[in-house]
Amino acid sequence: MALHRRQAAGLLLVLATSYLAVVTSPGGARVSEWWLASGIAACVMVVSPRRHIPALVVLAAAATWAGNVLGGRDPVTGPWLGLANAIEAGVIAMLLTHGWRRPAGIHTWTDLRRYFLVVALGSSVPALVSAALSFGVVDRSASVVAAWVFINHLGCNLVLLLLVLERPAPSLSPSALELVVHLGVLVAALALTYAPNNVQSVAFLLTPVAVWAGARFPSRWAVLELLVLGAAINVFARLGLGPFEVHTLDSSLVSVLAGLQSFMATNVLIALVISTGVALERERGLAMVAQQREVEEATSAALAREREANVQMQAMDRAKNELISTISHELRTPLTSIVGYVELLEDGDDLPEARRADLLARVSRNADRLLTLARDVLRIAALDQDEWAPRRQLIDLRACVQAAQDTAAIPAARHGELTVGVEVPDHPVEVHADQQEIERVVVNFVSNAIKFTPGRGSICIRLATRGDTARISVEDSGLGIARPEQDRIFERFFRSSIAREHAVPGTGLGLSIARSIAEAHDGSVGFWSREGEGSTFWVDLPMAGDSEPALLDQP
Repeated sequence: MALHRRQAAGLLLVLATSYLAVVTSPGGARVSEWWLASGIAACVMVVSPRRHIPALVVLAAAATWAGNVLGGRDPVTGPWLGLANAIEAGVIAMLLTHGWRRPAGIHTWTDLRRYFLVVALGSSVPALVSAALSFGVVDRSASVVAAWVFINHLGCNLVLLLLVLERPAPSLSPSALELVVHLGVLVAALALTYAPNNVQSVAFLLTPVAVWAGARFPSRWAVLELLVLGAAINVFARLGLGPFEVHTLDSSLVSVLAGLQSFMATNVLIALVISTGVALERERGLAMVAQQREVEEATSAALAREREANVQMQAMDRAKNELISTISHELRTPLTSIVGYVELLEDGDDLPEARRADLLARVSRNADRLLTLARDVLRIAALDQDEWAPRRQLIDLRACVQAAQDTAAIPAARHGELTVGVEVPDHPVEVHADQQEIERVVVNFVSNAIKFTPGRGSICIRLATRGDTARISVEDSGLGIARPEQDRIFERFFRSSIAREHAVPGTGLGLSIARSIAEAHDGSVGFWSREGEGSTFWVDLPMAGDSEPALLDQP
């Protein structure tokens, strides 16, 4: 197994701290006052993948044994101590990560309780092994050693493991001023703790400082502060300063339990409980704020949808009213004319034959207008309700152009001065389409061109291809469309000011229907127009297959 750099560095720290702990242990003692090696090994295993753990346990045991031997301990007991420390680290890492199935962390009160229990369980392993190895050395040595090792490992593990655990963030980001004040308070608490003739209880002035760091500062800062504080207290104790004394195997169990490591473990427990509570409360508050924000956003979105729905309903209501008004007007005009002409016919028995024929023709035209309006309204309704779909088949668009030319022949002849031209390719232009509906689109364009081209004028119906698109266009030299009105030309019932001014007949539905038919064929419609110069309307349709190059380039 190839070790990662952080794993190798961690094992070197295990070796170094084991050695330092032994060489700095109280004279004649077989246990150390400050044991960081097992906590470092546990940190390495917590952040390592499961497949590396067996090798890390062996290497951690070897590093601890080597540190003990290099520090001067019995090489016979060294392997047992190394193995105990490695097992301790492995047990803690396994339980904190749930068998390396998820990252270790403290996110709930249950996680915090589990953390304390796991560290205590792991710390008991070297305590039991050390007690067994020292049994019979001096009176009370087994119990003293067990308590000493357990509390020592408990305090170190509780502090060091915080470096690798996922924890809630501090409640706020501390300012530089707060950091300076905190360091000043820490120095003052240390000064009071190590003032002459102070008792041990004065040391607990440091506890609120540790709580402050845990609750307000980043985790690594708080852990570093606790480590430095513990090391400093240990050094002062070795120098005979302060309220804590250096223990030996002759120390009483009560003295050991009330010593430096108990103080450190207590500080960690208090600081961790309070800081975790503060962080969890902050997270709960943030979650409530986020939830409230989500509710507000959802409420705002719902209100916006409701407002939009109301706007749409109002628009639909206006459209309905406009539709009823427009249809009523379109019905009233031809019906009024028909009624008037019929009354004239009924009362005019002595009317000349020519006059009678003219009145009948007018009745017929108005009846046709009513029929056209009825057909257009029914078609619009069918399109809106998706009740219509084109019956597609392979057709030649030249036939549609021919049908439009035939339709234009009679009104053009009546017009007298209107010429109708046709330009089509000499090869088929095939599309998959409903021929009757495409003819309706082209005939609509041609009919509009005839109606909007008074006097001398011309109309040209063209069929051309461009790439994989076929285009039928109808160009006229008529009245054109005013520029401000061109954006509304495909709206239902829209009639331009020019159409109203020149009394051009129509329902205002033809172009809207033409666009719907084109879109149902995956095509589109478009136009170009200039007032007083004429217009060109076209429909583009996707071709069925390969086609020869285009004959014309349409606008």
